[in-house]
Amino acid sequence: MSTIRTNNIMPIKIYDNFLPKEEFENIKSIFTHWNFPWYYVESVLAYDEDVKQIENEKLNFQFAHLIYDEMIAQSEVFYKLKPLFEAIDPFHLIKVKANLNPNSGNIQYEHGMHKDIKAQKNLNLKTAVYYLNTNNGYTKIDSTNEKIESVENRLVVFDSNELHTGSTTTDQKNRILININFIPKSIFDV
Repeated sequence: MSTIRTNNIMPIKIYDNFLPKEEFENIKSIFTHWNFPWYYVESVLAYDEDVKQIENEKLNFQFAHLIYDEMIAQSEVFYKLKPLFEAIDPFHLIKVKANLNPNSGNIQYEHGMHKDIKAQKNLNLKTAVYYLNTNNGYTKIDSTNEKIESVENRLVVFDSNELHTGSTTTDQKNRILININFIPKSIFDV
């Protein structure tokens, strides 16, 4: 890890060059291989009274791959992500999912503010976003209005109760990331 940035307004940690280059390239190659099974998801966000939907409903879709949920691996990919999980060092994984958002043409869109999981405020649950490619898409944090750029091999960690959104990209073919919800035990206790 070469760079660690902490937001002073709220606890957001940003780790650039999170994994050694070879480990990062191995993980990236899994998700960018021509026969990787991406699955169409008709809505980026669940329809919920707490969620502000995107302006352009036609772009409210993505491709996803569920990796871990309900205390079990949902995909063989889970076992190939061991270096990532060891680096994060969670006490317990809650959910792991990869997302691919296609290029949206000339206009960039945000998907809508949301929480990945509904967590009680007294629980110390974290959300981590691990970016697999560099593009002009971003993760936006609602309380600070901060936009965290999508930079490959970057990990951002914040409280799971924080409303946030992702955006589409207009300068690359797609935006690919791994979203990890977990209970921390070590360096991520922010």
